[in-house]
Amino acid sequence: MADRSIFQRLDFFLLPLILIFTAVYYFIFYDFDLPPSEDAAMLIRYARNWADGHGITWNPGEAPLDGATDFLFMAVVAIFLKTGIPVSWAAKTIAAAAHFLTVFIVFRMNRRDCRSDLFSASLSAAYIAIGPGLVYIEASFGTTMFALFSLLAWREAVKIMENGYQYSSSALFGLFALLSSLTRPEGVFLCGLILLAIVWKRGLSGARSFRTMIVMVLILPGMAYFFWRWHYFGHPLPNPYYIKGSGSIYLFSLRKSVEHILILALPFLPTFLPGLFQSDMRKKLFALVIPVAGFAMVWILISNAMNYYMRFQYVLLPILLVSWYPFGGKIWDSVAKSPLSKLIPPYIRPAIILLILFSFPLLWQHFRYGYDKRLHRDGRHELGTALAEIKPGQLTMAVSEAGNLPLFSGWRTLDTWGLNDRRIAEEGALSKEYLRELNPDLVMFHDGKSPMFPRENIDPAWGKMVDTMEEFLKENPYELVGAFAVLPTNTHYYYVRTTSVGASEIRNLIGNFEYMSHETGEICNNYMEKP
Repeated sequence: MADRSIFQRLDFFLLPLILIFTAVYYFIFYDFDLPPSEDAAMLIRYARNWADGHGITWNPGEAPLDGATDFLFMAVVAIFLKTGIPVSWAAKTIAAAAHFLTVFIVFRMNRRDCRSDLFSASLSAAYIAIGPGLVYIEASFGTTMFALFSLLAWREAVKIMENGYQYSSSALFGLFALLSSLTRPEGVFLCGLILLAIVWKRGLSGARSFRTMIVMVLILPGMAYFFWRWHYFGHPLPNPYYIKGSGSIYLFSLRKSVEHILILALPFLPTFLPGLFQSDMRKKLFALVIPVAGFAMVWILISNAMNYYMRFQYVLLPILLVSWYPFGGKIWDSVAKSPLSKLIPPYIRPAIILLILFSFPLLWQHFRYGYDKRLHRDGRHELGTALAEIKPGQLTMAVSEAGNLPLFSGWRTLDTWGLNDRRIAEEGALSKEYLRELNPDLVMFHDGKSPMFPRENIDPAWGKMVDTMEEFLKENPYELVGAFAVLPTNTHYYYVRTTSVGASEIRNLIGNFEYMSHETGEICNNYMEKP
């Protein structure tokens, strides 16, 4: 048997090497300077308004609104913005820090808690290091922060399940479960399922200290936050949930949830199979299945819309990566002793086997996430930046693309889809009356047609919203100034109100703008009808 102290010393060399590799890999295959994705830009707008002293609101001066969803992440972004960090960098910096901490914890949990060999711990850490977490950093999502707190909660849960109820682990579990739930609302469901797994695996005998810590550290602060936010915002759930949930059942979302979990952890899933055939491991395996399967089923309640690169299910990946070794660690020994391996010369056999086992999972991650370009220069970001120079603080836009345009223009904005508008969420759809009351200077929407081609492939609810906007535009003094697209069936329309004080400047700017497609990075054609 190898001297374990040697492996412990190697840990201090190998773990920094994995973290350095992750950073180098990111800057080779990702772009830190790209604008945030549309959904992330919405959150950053809330954070900037909060940092500027306007409260948590979509438009300064309006009633508070929670359209950001990731409450704790938004609060930390606001703190970073207060320090003067650029808008496009604040969220990425926080997400990157959370990701690197997650890689560190995955490695250390495998080594210290699972007693894994150095190869298995390194494989787990490297797998998550170059996985979709880097995609979320590039796009400015807070997904990695949610995954970090949930992983820490799971770590303490495992300690409780293995060693019994202790004050320290109970208090830390409650703390990290609270932070997870404050970061994303679905953290309540995930940590509730982990709590259920603890009780199922450990029972309630001797759980007095655990119950005390859960009430004091998790339930009471959690309830205080819930009632505060209900009082502050005037509604119990984040506004997007009223648009994306609506009390419906989403079988498609459930199917995609299961599919995403399988894709995220595919190379490691076979390692859990031995747990089914070992009586002493079945209960431990089922304690893992409770949160994983339960969390997968939660998504039947909400639309799969905006699930960028499986970010809704990503939180389960770190948990699975610190759980597989006790079930499948012996698989590596079986592979090393298989008849096929005997075809390899003995003196290079270990190196070849390790290379094969290490390469497949990492190549899986690279070709799924790092190989192709995901984000590009975005005409909405660049036009928003240009619009910020036109009568700042005086003009209003109504837009279906409520991310980069509102964030970088700083204009008062109506989100016509309703993710960031309480009235539309309550009424269920945009109305012409609402548009008439707002009387926007600029109207923008995304449609599956151009002035010369009929509509194709568009969600019926989205089509209804666009039809409402077009009817309003026909009945009021608006002029089409841009219809930008690479293909004429995927177009961004821009209309200016002819009576607006900024009409001529907006017309000249948009009419001559080099608009970039956020999907391909190509310069768009302007399919606007010419007089």
